Amino acid sequence: MFLLHKRLKHIKIKLKEWNKKDFGNIFVNKKSVEIKLQELNQAMTTDGFDKNKSEQAKKLNLDWENLCKQEEIFWRQKSRVQWLKEGGRNTSFFHCSTTANRMHNRISSILNEDGELQTSHKNIEGVMVQYFRGITKENNPDRDQYINEITKNIPRMVSREDNFNLNKPITEAEVSMVIKDMQNGKALGPDGFNVDFFKAC
Repeated sequence: MFLLHKRLKHIKIKLKEWNKKDFGNIFVNKKSVEIKLQELNQAMTTDGFDKNKSEQAKKLNLDWENLCKQEEIFWRQKSRVQWLKEGGRNTSFFHCSTTANRMHNRISSILNEDGELQTSHKNIEGVMVQYFRGITKENNPDRDQYINEITKNIPRMVSREDNFNLNKPITEAEVSMVIKDMQNGKALGPDGFNVDFFKAC
């Protein structure tokens, strides 16, 4: 697992380099194409029809369509909306969803144990660490006696064969099957990759 994590980290660096080299900034590129299209259309309106300029305009229109598609994919991935199907240009919708998600997931303040409001990042982090340390602390490390008292009256429903199957090492085929069954466009994992990436690779 550690090796996979290291490889994914390395892939992420290479993907960022590839993205910068091949795609660049989608929004800047789109704006640049729009300006060029506007200038060409203005020139054809002023000077009359020109075959060469018309071909350039067609090519720029295709470039603009591709950039719009890239922008839509960008915002769809960022917004983590799964129920909306691909189709029209919903970039403003995806943008709003992304902003809403960020605001919803952001903790700007928290009350500590004494009821005091904490707003700084460091203090919020401290309150959370203290809280989770408290709920995960083991009060009585010698639990065997209590476990035996509780479990002695519970019937054994798992057979020896079932237990063997549950403890078997996970196979590559099982992992592959689970990934194929997962829904596309799911939220990114802790490693920054979504389901689509793993299905494609």
